[in-house]
Amino acid sequence: MTGKIIEELLTYGRYHLGLQKLDEIYLRNLLTFKLKADYNNEKLSESERDTIKNLSVPDVLIDKLMLIAEQKQLAEKGMELSFASEIMSYLTPTPQKTVENFFNIKNERGIKEAAKYIYDLSIKNYYIQKTAIDKNIIWRADFENENNYLEITINLSKPEKDNKEILKQLKTPAVDYPKCALCIENLGFSGSAVKPPRQNIRILPLKLGGEDWFMQYSPYLYYDEHCIVISENHTPMKVDKSTICKLLDFVDLFPHYFIGSNASIPIVGGSILSHEHFQGG
Repeated sequence: MTGKIIEELLTYGRYHLGLQKLDEIYLRNLLTFKLKADYNNEKLSESERDTIKNLSVPDVLIDKLMLIAEQKQLAEKGMELSFASEIMSYLTPTPQKTVENFFNIKNERGIKEAAKYIYDLSIKNYYIQKTAIDKNIIWRADFENENNYLEITINLSKPEKDNKEILKQLKTPAVDYPKCALCIENLGFSGSAVKPPRQNIRILPLKLGGEDWFMQYSPYLYYDEHCIVISENHTPMKVDKSTICKLLDFVDLFPHYFIGSNASIPIVGGSILSHEHFQGG
């Protein structure tokens, strides 16, 4: 099983994540070592390759990786998902290469297609777990103007925090690493018992209001292409004149997206008030 999953992963990377020939040779050896497999190539049949080519999400591969991690004790108990995320990160273009690909697509096909590249990549490499998100409950009410509608969702893929928990988090000193789930130091973070793995996250650096920010897609997707726009500095949420400038800078860069502030008070539902960020999509 282990030898075959390596070829399945490489085939998936080639079809869905832009894996190149030299990297495929390199990764075959790396994965063989990581999965404690024998150095023998198990060829896939044409029908097996077609099946992988037609996958819209990598769930079946993730399940196999988690099972192998458990059987071979490749990860601590409860950390099998972190192990699978690590393997998917190897198949994904590096953070710098992802940014280069973004700008190449932007120059050739425009900002909308470039943004969709990172969004689709985040689904294909399992950072966004779309199968779980598709179980969310959605009600939509359309109005006379076809461009306007009201949508109410229950997100079943992420447990909500109540206001007391949010307020407690705001008052808690940030001493851990990363300081919170939004910090740029999560890039490549392997996770812990209390923090989710982020090896396969990919971000896009931005300049907003003359400051260093970055955009990433939410792993929980409350709506289509739900992105989070985050300050590189771990500073508390606030709303002032500079906030408006940053929001306008963002929609200048991404005119097909909306953007808004969670505000700086817990009663409105801002989840991580200790780190300046916006929600968009």
